[in-house]
Amino acid sequence: MKSEVNEQPTASHPESKPDHREEFPTPVNDQVETIKSSGAIRLLCLSSAIVVFAIYLLRLDRVIGLMGDDSWYVLLAKALATGQGYTLINSPTPGILPLYPPGFPFLLSLFYRLSPNFPDNLWLLKSVSMVGMFIVGIITYRYFLRDRGLPAAVALGISVATTVCPAIVFLATSTVMSDCIYMLFFVLTIFVTERCVAARGTSREWIYAVLSAALASYTYLVRSIAIVLIASVAIYLLKERLIRSAIIFSLLAAIFASPWMIYSRTHTPTPEQQLEQGGNMVLPYSAQFWQRLAGDTSQGDVSAKELPKRFLDNIIQITGRDIGRIMVNPVFEYFRNPYQEADEMIKEGHFRYGRAWWGSFILSAFVIIGFVIAASRKLTFAEIAIPIMLGIIIIWPFETFRYVLPLSPFLTYYFLIGIRSVQGVIKRSVAKEGAPVNWGLASAILIAVISLNLYKNIDRIVELQASSSLDGPIWSQKFEGVETTLKRLDKEAKPTDIIASTNPALINLYTGRKTVAWDNPPVRWENWKKLPVRYLVWIMVYPTPPHPAERWFRTVYNSNDGSQFRIVDFGNPESRPDWNVLTSSQ
Repeated sequence: MKSEVNEQPTASHPESKPDHREEFPTPVNDQVETIKSSGAIRLLCLSSAIVVFAIYLLRLDRVIGLMGDDSWYVLLAKALATGQGYTLINSPTPGILPLYPPGFPFLLSLFYRLSPNFPDNLWLLKSVSMVGMFIVGIITYRYFLRDRGLPAAVALGISVATTVCPAIVFLATSTVMSDCIYMLFFVLTIFVTERCVAARGTSREWIYAVLSAALASYTYLVRSIAIVLIASVAIYLLKERLIRSAIIFSLLAAIFASPWMIYSRTHTPTPEQQLEQGGNMVLPYSAQFWQRLAGDTSQGDVSAKELPKRFLDNIIQITGRDIGRIMVNPVFEYFRNPYQEADEMIKEGHFRYGRAWWGSFILSAFVIIGFVIAASRKLTFAEIAIPIMLGIIIIWPFETFRYVLPLSPFLTYYFLIGIRSVQGVIKRSVAKEGAPVNWGLASAILIAVISLNLYKNIDRIVELQASSSLDGPIWSQKFEGVETTLKRLDKEAKPTDIIASTNPALINLYTGRKTVAWDNPPVRWENWKKLPVRYLVWIMVYPTPPHPAERWFRTVYNSNDGSQFRIVDFGNPESRPDWNVLTSSQ
């Protein structure tokens, strides 16, 4: 990661002058500042880059689709790369538009064109997120060094802690999810917007405004929640009284983002198309907002009276789980059993959140303190964008973690500021003097966080190198079970058979068969008979017992490893009873 030690502000170079330096004065004898040599900083940056690169490379695996959404991203990338347009090519009826924005699939499609043979091209598709996170590390370092005025070693520490966070590394190397690319453009938008403010009154101001509009708009095209990021930039530029830049940004952002808004609204899947395909790929966000779990029609909708409980639950999840899962991931995972949580949820018959962890509440308290201190000293773009972003996360009916994770470099920063603030209060109360607080304690904690993250990654790398698949990570073992299931499907089903599945995109990618989502079968049963759907293929990460209706049909395959992967043959449509008969007690 490139050193920025020589990029000091000068009067002759106004753009490089930080608009807001770190709020707490750092004394000359600060322990962290003993690293003064530009050569030492460069060596630290180079060493960090090598370690980060090695971790991502060694953790790279051949797993895809267990998250569900990542198989959809690859399927849409394939559709674009093969000239079929941005449509659900798995559907029996062509021309159904997905409601996922096209930013990430489009980026993947560029690499899919370079190597069109799936799954041999999987490493290339995953490299998009891996390279994206490497750039995130560089931008994060530069941002906290230049715009926040942190010591170089502390800025580098936040960068490394972010890039080696086990959850982020997992998403980049064991899935093809959009999270890492979303995080990249989110961080870039914040960085460039601050450059726009720093360049006020110069010829570069409007250039940065244009670039900020392009980056914020593409972030929205990667993940729809970033619509509030566009609004945040406009608010921040107006707050900084950069009227011309605010106007330029707003006009260009509208030009860049509105085509997808208009196109997705005018091509929203019809009720017939939604009935055929099912799942969250064809459900408008307006409908998902009122669902108990976004994208899951089987759990029903909520009323307006139930919304406050959703908001409170999401706040508890963010403070009582997500912050701990980001800051001290190995410790959080030690106290958590995801399979037990899933089993309890399945037994209760509806989605619910996992239990909160007291340690995460403590860490969240420091993050909140740090945010308040930072915002009171200088209200930067991050202090505007992040609360607005969290507000959208809180109201949305879905697990909050993947939405909070891209905020991790800023959460780490606020955590360190919170540590220093509390340390300062304690020191002043004991010493009865206003002595400045150095970075010693905060830096030690940051090193501990990085060490925990490195330990978790090394442990996973050792597992991946195991000679036996039974000794490897559970995630890889699960995927081997998926491959076995799909090979059995290839032997059993005809190429023209239509499949209903919990993971329709993955089945289409591997077998080429047309698929629909196993979603709300009481509503879709008659339509499945008309299509006709011949098989049910059940692939879910967490073991799920058979649906009561399955007892009427022949189970072609059932995994013997406890994963409950299975293939069920529905037989000829003419011989299938009505759904109420299937679910009646024997």
